[in-house]
This record gives sequence, C-alpha cells and structure tokens, in this order.
Amino acid sequence: MFLSIPFIAILKIIFDRVDGLKPWGALLGTDIPDKHAGVKWQAKWERILGRQKAAEIAGAQGAPEVAVITDKQV
Repeated sequence: MFLSIPFIAILKIIFDRVDGLKPWGALLGTDIPDKHAGVKWQAKWERILGRQKAAEIAGAQGAPEVAVITDKQV
C-alpha cells in the first residue's frame, strides 16, 4: 500500500505520454489542482460571510453612514 501511490503516479505519467494508453491516463485523472482545496473553500466562505455582513449592515435601520477617510484627504 505504501508503494502503490508512487507506482500509480509513474503509471499515470507513462499513460499520459503513450498515445495508445492516453484513455487509461484520463481514467486516472485529468485535472491538476492549482490551489489547495482548503484555500478554495476558505475564499468561498469569506465571500459568503462578507455578503451576510454587508446585508446586516445595510439592513440596520437608523444606522449612521460611515465616512472613510484616506491619507489623501487628510
């Protein structure tokens, strides 16, 4: 079991390079992740939570408007 993962990886490389074996390489997987799955989920949750906070802020009645002061304005 310990050596099966490197062995399958070697087979995948060979299958991807040989024309007659490319379907077997596709069977072992075609997509290569560019980011870790945790990073993708974290970005999704931050986007969802950001929308909820914005909705809570916009939904607050009688809340004063907040002015943002930048260094250029000072």
